[in-house]
Amino acid sequence: MKKTNQILVAGCGRLGSNLAGMLCKCGHRVTVVDRDAAAFRRLAADFSGFEVQGDATDPDVLEAAGIGRAALLAAVTENDNVNCMIAQIAARLYGLGQVYARFEDPELEYLVEGLGVHVICPAELSLQEFYRSGLLIREGAEGPLARWGEERA
Repeated sequence: MKKTNQILVAGCGRLGSNLAGMLCKCGHRVTVVDRDAAAFRRLAADFSGFEVQGDATDPDVLEAAGIGRAALLAAVTENDNVNCMIAQIAARLYGLGQVYARFEDPELEYLVEGLGVHVICPAELSLQEFYRSGLLIREGAEGPLARWGEERA
């Protein structure tokens, strides 16, 4: 089956609903999957994509949502274990080349290692922004470890 600019977003919480809306505005065909029908109310009034109610860890639901035609899947539910499972299914069973998964716990990244899954960790992204802003510079410190974040490298 030919891949398109179809994007699946698993999870319609704050992140998922905003991501889906932005992707639609960029011209992508977006399908949002969520177990809770009420979650779709978070989507903007001008959302032009599709909604599929169901469990995105269920391959039948992913099939109904069009994973066979998808170019990308973003697993952005509020549950790391669910996001991990969705990402593994998309990468392993469907061979999707672009898979993104939000993990609140960065230590879970090893679960998708080697699958080509791009892990997004909000806490780490926030720390990177604080680092770039210069807030994480130690007073009076000089040299290569003057910034807190450089100790982690």
